[in-house]
Amino acid sequence: MRINEAIDEWLTRYRNAYDLTLDQIATETRSFGTAWSVGYISGIGKANTSAALQNLIVLVRSVNSLTGEHNSLSNVFPGDGDIELNEYLTVTRGELRKMLEGNSIEFAFPSKFSEDGNITKLSENLLDEIPSMMKSLSENLFTLLSDSDRKTVEEHEPTLAERRASKRLSLTPVAVAAACQIKYGAFLDDEAAERAGASSSPQKRGRETRKIIEELDMWIDDLLNRGSEADSYRAMHVSDLGLAAKHGDTNGEQEEYEAEP
Repeated sequence: MRINEAIDEWLTRYRNAYDLTLDQIATETRSFGTAWSVGYISGIGKANTSAALQNLIVLVRSVNSLTGEHNSLSNVFPGDGDIELNEYLTVTRGELRKMLEGNSIEFAFPSKFSEDGNITKLSENLLDEIPSMMKSLSENLFTLLSDSDRKTVEEHEPTLAERRASKRLSLTPVAVAAACQIKYGAFLDDEAAERAGASSSPQKRGRETRKIIEELDMWIDDLLNRGSEADSYRAMHVSDLGLAAKHGDTNGEQEEYEAEP
């Protein structure tokens, strides 16, 4: 069983036992600084959402908060059987629990993987392609803007927050501004200020900025990973449909819906 499937199995067991909805869990995770949606959590079992340690910590902490339980990370992997950590590495559930409980990490890693020159070369090529891929995405984001929004972005001087976000997202600062315009209809600082509210403290605006950057990070992953024409269209045009609905523009909302492939 893949590690994502094991986490999803544990989560499903607790959801059934305590009658928890994905929306309740997503809401609870946001109290710990995430911007997780229902779709983000449901993607765990499909491996669409990373099974990274920080995600597992937040998930377990949120379930504990909702149920009053005191789960440790090792409790997520009960019983016997194997867990696939990736394509090449499998450990037993018992070994994984020991690792999460602080014991030394010992397992046999296939020597073929480290010695295979073709795999090493492939990895190097993939790493080399990342900068050009993100550069291409930066350019494509800019072309998705309407004429009026493109002019707005062209006249906009990227802020310190947008320049910092560009390093986190591996985009150009202008592309960060463009992404915010596409997704929110506002620049990063303006969207954070609106969420934080009038007379908010710099700390609160900073927290909202970090949440927005996390949302953008997940949104960009969607752009890079979605394969179907319809899904790609929805990802690219999320702001057109969402903002029309947000502002009560029913005609605009219907037009965007009908324009989907």
